[in-house]
Amino acid sequence: MIGIDVVDVRKFRMRANKSEFLNRVFSDREKQYAAKCKDAILHLAGLFAAKEAVRKAFDCKIDFTDVEILHEMNGKPYALIGKEKKRVGVSISYTENVAVAIAIVF
Repeated sequence: MIGIDVVDVRKFRMRANKSEFLNRVFSDREKQYAAKCKDAILHLAGLFAAKEAVRKAFDCKIDFTDVEILHEMNGKPYALIGKEKKRVGVSISYTENVAVAIAIVF
């Protein structure tokens, strides 16, 4: 199964101004990762696109809080899904205007 998502970064920045949105969608580890980046909101937009891509690969039967996007030591992103922490490969790319992600589930 494959999922893909594209995020308009400008629109995401408006949503990200609401802390309840960030707390509802992102784990503490995801927010801590983004906070280390020069443009935290841009990185959160990429993580959001990855979460949406994972959800689409699973036919949207997963809550945002059940998907956590983490990074290997070399920076490569991956997703952990649900309580059983199923690992899913993801790829994230972005410009200052658009974030895109794809998830592939075998």
